[in-house]
Amino acid sequence: MKRKALIIAVAIVGLLVAGVLGAEAYLKNYVRKTIESALSDTGATVDIGRIAISLPRRQVALHRVKIVAQNDDPAQRGGDIVSLDVALESLTARGIRFKKVGGLPAVGADRLILASPRGTLVTKETTGVDTLPASGNFLETISGKLSSLDIGRVAVTGAALEYVKWLSDSENTRLSLGEAELSVRDVTLEAPPRDIRLRVDSVVYGFGAGSKVLRADSVRLDGDAGTLALGGFALVPQFSKHEFARRSETHEDWTAITLGTISCSGVDFERLISEKMLSIDSVSLASADIASYKNKKVYQQPRTKRMLYQSIQRLPLPVDIKALSFENLDVTYDELAANGSSPGVVTLSGGSGKAVNVTNIAEGHDRFITIDLSTVLFASGRLNVRFRFPVSAADNHWEVTGRLGATDMKAFNRAIEPLMNARITSGRIKSIDFAITGTLARSHTDMTMAYNDLQVEFLDKHDRKRGFLTFLVDDVLIRSDNPGRDGRGKLRDSKGEYERDPERSMWNYLWHSLFSAILKTVV
Repeated sequence: MKRKALIIAVAIVGLLVAGVLGAEAYLKNYVRKTIESALSDTGATVDIGRIAISLPRRQVALHRVKIVAQNDDPAQRGGDIVSLDVALESLTARGIRFKKVGGLPAVGADRLILASPRGTLVTKETTGVDTLPASGNFLETISGKLSSLDIGRVAVTGAALEYVKWLSDSENTRLSLGEAELSVRDVTLEAPPRDIRLRVDSVVYGFGAGSKVLRADSVRLDGDAGTLALGGFALVPQFSKHEFARRSETHEDWTAITLGTISCSGVDFERLISEKMLSIDSVSLASADIASYKNKKVYQQPRTKRMLYQSIQRLPLPVDIKALSFENLDVTYDELAANGSSPGVVTLSGGSGKAVNVTNIAEGHDRFITIDLSTVLFASGRLNVRFRFPVSAADNHWEVTGRLGATDMKAFNRAIEPLMNARITSGRIKSIDFAITGTLARSHTDMTMAYNDLQVEFLDKHDRKRGFLTFLVDDVLIRSDNPGRDGRGKLRDSKGEYERDPERSMWNYLWHSLFSAILKTVV
């Protein structure tokens, strides 16, 4: 009797196991066909090495997954994807929930894990279609097949992905993510996900027909804490400073930027996702090295250059950064004249400061973006400057006020001698106080410049002193002291006016605004 009961029990278990195995085998085949069918409308093919299903755990795992798509004419298919080649070590869904709602499946899972996704997506600029891959044909097709989606947590580990966008036959942009990990909660079709956590070892973006690369290192994002940190950020020209203008497609200036640690707090990621608005309480920049080189021997197509505040006003989304602090700021500007043999150089070193109300949202904000900067000019004199730029695009008035402390005038020779064939042989600035007000068209400068013993000599093309011109300037035209020699006399104030050249930079505009008042003081 006992033996018979045992046999029956074993048989029942065997039938159950067989049923489960049979069901799992059926489901494996169903899953494979469903995935292949879902991707067929996108022109993609999928190869799945192995499918593992556990009914008790409601778990499906796809191993060694490879998705490939090739589309030589994206516009014809109504999308922009040229090719897709992605491989995953595994894709695992746990705690799966599935039902039909209104004829479409409602899919849910407790957890979705993508292990080691690696590959490349290539898109092409097409006419009349959305060129953003996130809203392209692939995702629209997938989401159109679901009535709802509810995933408790999505985790991506060990990702290395590349996105290439062809803008023309000769130009493309390239974005690469190296060793990325992502974790988010509550992924649905109706609302943005929560608790976003991202770690990326490196982000590299190549653009400008291969002439420039942007690089960010050690990116860390915590959505719940509202923090974003970068270990470093750089704009790296791909040609030398002497060859860049000649070899780059638009013959623009060579510019290199290296930023140290960047820390952001109070970042509203939910608002960024739902409203497409960037709101940050504070940004801290540990160091910055900015270098620019203008080669005027190479012709540049004339174009109107924006003021700094115009670039902020025209950002593609609303931005509200309440405070941005920076330190260890070094700036070098080189300019090679069309007939010059060596560049003139302007340097700012050891700068620090703070910007507040950095926004392009006029309503509910102060009228001005305010930037305070303290730096050393030509490694000689302390320069303190306050910039006040309009927030509203309807406002066209800006202000710059500042003071330059005691400075050896001969330090200016690095800029003056190569560009003006002139050299300051002596002179000492005691102080310069200035206030500039302006619009996009004109500026007015009020200045008080106290200095003494200014002497200038002019040079010929062989760097030899031109005696008569030097005599004429030093003894007839230039006032060597303000106030008069030995401090006698009244301290002269000056006013300058300058009409902006819209094809030159904002910094060129500010320099000429200052120089117009300096000339009125010394001549």
